[in-house]
Amino acid sequence: MKAAVKAVLFRRYGGPEVLEYAELPEPVPAAGEALVEVRACSVNPVDWKLRAGLLQKFFPLEFPAVVGRDGAGVIAALEGDAQGFAVGDEVCFIAARGQGCCAERIAIKTERLARKPARIDFAQAAAFPLAGATAWIAIAEAGAVARGMNVLVHAGAGGVGGMAIQIARHLGASVVATCSAANADYVRGLGAGATSAPTTARTSPRPGPSSTSSWTASAARCTGALTRCSGRAARSSTWSRSRSRTCPRATASRRGRRSCATIRRCCARSQR
Repeated sequence: MKAAVKAVLFRRYGGPEVLEYAELPEPVPAAGEALVEVRACSVNPVDWKLRAGLLQKFFPLEFPAVVGRDGAGVIAALEGDAQGFAVGDEVCFIAARGQGCCAERIAIKTERLARKPARIDFAQAAAFPLAGATAWIAIAEAGAVARGMNVLVHAGAGGVGGMAIQIARHLGASVVATCSAANADYVRGLGAGATSAPTTARTSPRPGPSSTSSWTASAARCTGALTRCSGRAARSSTWSRSRSRTCPRATASRRGRRSCATIRRCCARSQR
């Protein structure tokens, strides 16, 4: 009887009802790959969008498709160039698009691995890669944020926004963030010196005059807070939309390689 692993997968695009808890053949690492026993995996918004088929024009999947890209675990075996890794190492990773990581074990290229910082557990390590790399690239690399700068972070309570606040503060910047009133204390706890929240909750996908005006007022308060801060403002961005439209698959491939390298740098800094 062939060995198998349990995984969360789907065989067609659709809602949550297409998800299955099923068995797949035991993964066998090829040259330059590691077999990782997955201890934790996380879910990002892009995961349900892929499952729903919203991105199939750009990133078509082969079925059955396993859910997730971010995870953490322990290396069980290595094949070929280990790139400094050893069996038993605790790692976190971003799996290749379409590979999926919500499984007991996965075979993954060692270039996609980073050592898990000892100070965090597997669940925390699994939650970090995609959102953390996005925030780091925007704040530290594209924005080149440094001490004395002022940074405005939108959606500060979100996965990327919350990490962007902490990274910017770690680099010595002053941070103003936007968020809902309910999340204001949480966002300030992450390090934002000031927050701006709408006074009227949005109750429909298309905001009316009242919610529009509340967001306008929030933007004005946020701008005022940013202006009162000393130093110069820093604006960060990721990749241009025009580049994404030109060649989404090539751009995604470049982003994947860049994200993996970024995760390694971030984890290495955390080990110090």
